[in-house]
Amino acid sequence: MYQYTLTFDGESVNIRTETNLSPIFSQWKDLPSLIGVEVSLGGCHEYTVEYTDAPYRPVNYSARSVHVTLPIKQLRTGEVLLFAAMPYLEILYQRKQVVTMHAAAVDLGGRAILLLGKTGAGKTSIALSLCRNHRAHLIGNDIVRVGMRNGLATACAGSKYFFLRQESIKRNTPDLLSLFPQSEKDSWVHKIYYLPEKLGIAVRDEPTPIRKSYLIHIDETMDQLYTTSANNIDTRLYLNENMGRYIRGTAISLFDINSQLMGYIPSFDTPELFGMRVELMETIISTTKIVYLSGNLHDVCRFIVYEMDTP
Repeated sequence: MYQYTLTFDGESVNIRTETNLSPIFSQWKDLPSLIGVEVSLGGCHEYTVEYTDAPYRPVNYSARSVHVTLPIKQLRTGEVLLFAAMPYLEILYQRKQVVTMHAAAVDLGGRAILLLGKTGAGKTSIALSLCRNHRAHLIGNDIVRVGMRNGLATACAGSKYFFLRQESIKRNTPDLLSLFPQSEKDSWVHKIYYLPEKLGIAVRDEPTPIRKSYLIHIDETMDQLYTTSANNIDTRLYLNENMGRYIRGTAISLFDINSQLMGYIPSFDTPELFGMRVELMETIISTTKIVYLSGNLHDVCRFIVYEMDTP
């Protein structure tokens, strides 16, 4: 029996298997999407991913373990084992008042800016522009972990890569189009991973208090900036969904090599964790005075920098 410890942003789960997975895990250091994930031998933790090299069977979750059964040839890079562990990791995060969000965050002068919005709204474009043009440091793009520290809403960690969409780059930062290889893909679905250091962008790893948060929408056709308070029911609905999607299993899907779903992922939510998220949500709304912000990229970034410089 092989036993491994998988650690991600300070929390750990077991991986147990009869198969030597060390050659697979050795690839992880070269995968941008797995930056920050560490695997070591041994360990004894509360939650476990059990892997069996056998003909495929649907995943089976219990309160403390999940069974993944898949031929080793179909395991490929083994990322499915991390995704299988994510509900348990999220339990551990949320017990410590930290939630995983689909968002972007940057640090500007020791204070964090939290960027929220639906897919394609322009979060990555704004984060890129603030880092490249205003010397911000990347805290996280695509995935950001937000929590309470000393009574303050805090950007605790995040994915340290840019997942660039060609269409968004074409619209907002065309000087980066040369990063994309030639492809016949539609520009909306043509996406690449790119490391911040290759763009001359520094990163920040320490928890950083959130000074401002924005629900954003980049629209290069707008001549004037539109801004209004986002302290309303729509924002609460959005934040409730965003903060709960990992603990409830709605943001995690396991796929085989044929892009078929590998089974049901249950919710691990509890009234106590829900109450924690509501408190965090209200803290973000009140202390950062969350704003809806829409306009062209230049005007949006200029507005954000101005607000960060204003006491």
